[in-house]
Amino acid sequence: QLRGSHVDLLAGYSLDQNWMLLSGVGYEHERSSDHGSSSGEFNAKAGLQYKDVAITMQYTPDTETWSLGISIPLGR
Repeated sequence: QLRGSHVDLLAGYSLDQNWMLLSGVGYEHERSSDHGSSSGEFNAKAGLQYKDVAITMQYTPDTETWSLGISIPLGR
């Protein structure tokens, strides 16, 4: 049973061969199985990517919270 979903849309601008500037938006949706209610919130993201490793900051205006995300590829 699906209780929530999350989607991100990021775009990058290449600064050079190794560095990329990132910017985008996200949306998170949650549904409460107890009451059948649902809620969702948008967020804004910005960050940098060095080769394959991305570091992003996220701001969610509804809750006025900040978070840090790190994406590291595993395996090849």
